[in-house]
Amino acid sequence: MKANLLVSYNPSRGSSAKAELECLLSEVNDDYKFFPLRTKGLFAVKVPNARRTIKKLANVHKKNPNKFKTTFTYKPVDYWTNIDIREMQKAMRKMVPKIGGKEKWKLELNKRSNKENYHSLVLKLTEPIEKGKVSLNKPSKTILAEMIGNRSAFSLVKDGQVLKTGENGNK
Repeated sequence: MKANLLVSYNPSRGSSAKAELECLLSEVNDDYKFFPLRTKGLFAVKVPNARRTIKKLANVHKKNPNKFKTTFTYKPVDYWTNIDIREMQKAMRKMVPKIGGKEKWKLELNKRSNKENYHSLVLKLTEPIEKGKVSLNKPSKTILAEMIGNRSAFSLVKDGQVLKTGENGNK
């Protein structure tokens, strides 16, 4: 999949959420393409640069939070894999060089599919990371892992690279 931005929205308001997102992306002058997902409550979108788009949208939100009524969380995506633990661990390995030896990090896992035990999955996914130190409270970097149907999306982010707005974003 070529989408590099995941946007959560109110699943009971899909059409208005899509219109809101299209309006917001137009406002920040970004080209975009939606990719279909079977999961309600989540859009997969391709934009020129997801982190830059999120930064621009954060500025819009700061000036006028009322523009974000049905969309909640905006996350960049660096890698897509199938839901296969070996493929998912490969994606994790790709992020390891971007974590400094003394940096604190954490994994944020959202499972929208997969029946595997959450704790077991976290252990398997973090197995390839042998540097830095885990910090659930004050990490300098966060690994985002989203399991969506039969696909997984991964990214490594710093503060300010995820936009959380409104009710589900818990800003």
